[in-house]
Amino acid sequence: MTVGLTPARYKVTAETGNGRTRVDVPQDPRSGHVVTARSANGSVAVRGAG
Repeated sequence: MTVGLTPARYKVTAETGNGRTRVDVPQDPRSGHVVTARSANGSVAVRGAG
């Protein structure tokens, strides 16, 4: 699973039961922009769109 996001700072949770996680967007645990990406089987990638 790949999620593409617009430029901003995000509070991101990325989890997988079997695979890798990769987060390539600026993160801020206090951000109002919240993303949760989960996969039971397979990798999870959160990246900037563009």
